[in-house]
Amino acid sequence: MGLRDIEDRAKMRELMKKKAAELRMHRLETETAITKMTKEKLADIAKKHGVILALDPDMQDIVEEIRKKYNIPKERIIREQITEGDVLKSGRKIIYKNLAMFTYQRIMLEKTETGGLLTLPDVFDRVNTGILKNRITIGDVERAIKILKKDNVIPEINRLPSGILAISFFPVQYTQDQTAVLQLSFLLPDHC
Repeated sequence: MGLRDIEDRAKMRELMKKKAAELRMHRLETETAITKMTKEKLADIAKKHGVILALDPDMQDIVEEIRKKYNIPKERIIREQITEGDVLKSGRKIIYKNLAMFTYQRIMLEKTETGGLLTLPDVFDRVNTGILKNRITIGDVERAIKILKKDNVIPEINRLPSGILAISFFPVQYTQDQTAVLQLSFLLPDHC
């Protein structure tokens, strides 16, 4: 090995160290940008929906800051995404706590269409899909809804004069007009 080979290897090592440092710097800048974007998105969701999606355990400080800023109860922090498969234990037995959070997450996705105010049959129709189809009953969904209310995840459950349950998934000004509209909707064919 000649002097030139030694010099070339030393230069190559220096270039590799420099490139490694550049890559680390780029990665840190990217992570910072993603964290900032994620924080803004979390704050936007918290402001619009009164819920925080805290799926990344590394963001606990940010989640706590947003929770305090928007006065969101700890019960409204979603720490994991529940799937249809998570609702059934061994494919048979219903885990009601998971059904409750699955229901809440499913309704949250449709908040702009529904406003977060639905009747129990409407909620049932939205969760009785996929592998849950014909494995859960409206009674199971009612039990899950009551868990959400008990845990202070949802603000209200009201029984309409027709006997149907009206569930408010998000803080909404629930007026007599809304009750009357819901009551009338069940008198019409196809329940509007």
